[in-house]
Amino acid sequence: MSSAITGCVIFIKVRIVKGWKWENSWLLFSLLGMFVFNWAVAFATVPRLCDVYQEAFPGALAVPVVSGVCWGFGAICFGVGVAATGFARGYAVIMGVILLGTVVPMVTLLVDEVGTARGILTLCSLVVMVAGFVICGVAGVQKEREQGTRTGAITRVSTISPKVGLLICVLSGLFSCMTNVGFAHSETLMKLASQSDAWKYCAGNAVWAVLFTSGGLANLAYCGYLLRKNDSLKAYLGKGLVRNVLLVVAMSAMWIGSFILYGVGACMLGKWGTVTGWPHEAQGPVWPAYMAAWREPGEGLPYPDNTFLDPELSVWPGGICLPPPDDNLPSPGLVMAEGRCASVSVTSCSRFRPLTLIRPPARF
Repeated sequence: MSSAITGCVIFIKVRIVKGWKWENSWLLFSLLGMFVFNWAVAFATVPRLCDVYQEAFPGALAVPVVSGVCWGFGAICFGVGVAATGFARGYAVIMGVILLGTVVPMVTLLVDEVGTARGILTLCSLVVMVAGFVICGVAGVQKEREQGTRTGAITRVSTISPKVGLLICVLSGLFSCMTNVGFAHSETLMKLASQSDAWKYCAGNAVWAVLFTSGGLANLAYCGYLLRKNDSLKAYLGKGLVRNVLLVVAMSAMWIGSFILYGVGACMLGKWGTVTGWPHEAQGPVWPAYMAAWREPGEGLPYPDNTFLDPELSVWPGGICLPPPDDNLPSPGLVMAEGRCASVSVTSCSRFRPLTLIRPPARF
């Protein structure tokens, strides 16, 4: 539970990092959380870590490496899929599919116990969780219909087809669940770490170091592509640099800390640790995401962090909202924001001036 609560900090970036585009904050987050802090913790908690990897190479390292690459692509697919399908529908699909991270270890490592009371209860609880996501997704789409123009028209800001986006969301869930699958099947590497005098509950840190490094490379490559495409590298020279860096540092430390806590907790729970623990870890970011998604229009909901929208813009289910409106803003016409154009129709709002997006200004 502590790891899940700590993992919620990933939404700090969405809420309060200002003046940076998604790729600016995610690049720094990837460097710190997936490399610097990740390896610092591994070296601090696993004695003779290099010797452990040398002894494990190549067989015992293959599982975390492959799992990490899959997770890295899953993180990229998350942003693309949600942008194409709409937040409510896309997030529900991804979080439902990601629960396979519980099913796979159970049927591969505990196949003889699937039919026991514990196994049946675990499967039933997963069904309840999936049903909950379906309800949240349907309710979210209905809210978009009430406050927007059509299903997903407001939060879907990609030129990718919604059907293709739905497939991407399914792939995101499948790839993302490989985090737990890789951890659960890295017993050999954890045993070697324990034999190296590491505290047995921290032996999993040797797995996280490899897994998130391989996944981090995919994230860095994608961030580099977006920095070049959107010419957003210059954002690092803008105002609020120190503030944003400190926020991303805190976010990175708490994010990797959530997985460290999960690894400790899973080891303490024994052979069922990765089965019963994963639903708690994977669903950590759900409540802040849906709390944000159900804000009232006047509160100005920050859009998910994976779009081309300028970070200074706010979004609510009825359209894109600019901060305190400019009285000279033209009624239906061409609006320029950070050099990006969009054809919009303007309506009124008590706190913000909402802009209903007609044509996405750029392909995500």
